[in-house]
Amino acid sequence: MSDSSQGPGWWQASDGKWYPPEQAPGAQPAAGGGDGAGAGSLDIGSAFAWAWAQFTANVAPWITIAIVIAATYLVFFGLALVINGFFISLILRLIGYVLGAMFALGLIRASLAATRGEKPDVSMLFATDHLGDYIVGTILVGIIVTVGFVLCCLPGIAAAILLAFYGFYIVDRDESGTTSLGSSFNLVKDNFGNALVLLIVAWLLMVVGYITCGIALLVTGPLSYLVLAYGFKSLNGEAIVETPAS
Repeated sequence: MSDSSQGPGWWQASDGKWYPPEQAPGAQPAAGGGDGAGAGSLDIGSAFAWAWAQFTANVAPWITIAIVIAATYLVFFGLALVINGFFISLILRLIGYVLGAMFALGLIRASLAATRGEKPDVSMLFATDHLGDYIVGTILVGIIVTVGFVLCCLPGIAAAILLAFYGFYIVDRDESGTTSLGSSFNLVKDNFGNALVLLIVAWLLMVVGYITCGIALLVTGPLSYLVLAYGFKSLNGEAIVETPAS
């Protein structure tokens, strides 16, 4: 208990005092170690149910976030396709990629905020903290996965699975673009079965969104990140606030 917030996840009760995340209404600590070592506890059904509850409790912010992302991609990559100038097209694509990285980071930030009982906000998409580390991590993951697919398909798939949580470590733990890869590797390695099923669910949600020409992605995109955030926290043995912010 404190007279002021002491960090992310702290909440203010009706008595005017601030309390830590683990004392929040509905917060349930998960089993397992908090540093990513050892097997954590994760129920896939609970992960999806939690993600759906979070999304439906804040439909407007999540849909708005998804629309902003979709509109930005359409503008920059659409213009890059129709403009004949090579350098202008290249600049538009680079801007699109940087904004895409920033928005992906924003989705991670918003989904992690939901695990602390905080409401998502469009402004989270435009925060630039951790952006450099995320871009470095994304480039490294892209290289590793590409090399894995070139050598043989299976190493590429394995790399994509083992490194899937690097962005969450960058945002949640302030890790660098390189350190986060090792943290993600260890988390998935130590919880491979649960992590694999979780990632399949999250990726299937994204696939469903894309095969509907992106229409369903306004829903399945945020859901995918929420499922991953729940899994990330659970596998690390950290508390998750069950009651959605409203």
